Amino acid sequence: MALCFDEYDAGRPDVMFVIQRVLEVEGKLTLLDQNRVIRPHSGFRLFSTANTVGLGDTTGLYHGTQQINQGQMDRWSIVSTLNYLPHDAEVNIVLSKVPLYDTRTEGGRSAPWSRSPT
Repeated sequence: MALCFDEYDAGRPDVMFVIQRVLEVEGKLTLLDQNRVIRPHSGFRLFSTANTVGLGDTTGLYHGTQQINQGQMDRWSIVSTLNYLPHDAEVNIVLSKVPLYDTRTEGGRSAPWSRSPT
């Protein structure tokens, strides 16, 4: 089982400190109001997405994001950056899923985005 925190860097700091405990090696979460400790299943995985890689909004593009403290960043085993695909590749992926929008051969001519990259 897995859990994905979408837009992790938009989380409230008080909530982030609770999540930080789950990111510890043993990943236990204590529910104080229930006097209970939750331990994760051995196959449990936690993922997150973030637009700012923990830096917060330095450009004005991602209003509402927070800087993630280094202690939290250190608890993630893998931090990876995924950039946008080239335009033609994105168009081809979308058109492979929704062929109805494929107008590349309209009028007997190919649209510019239909040309294969060289």
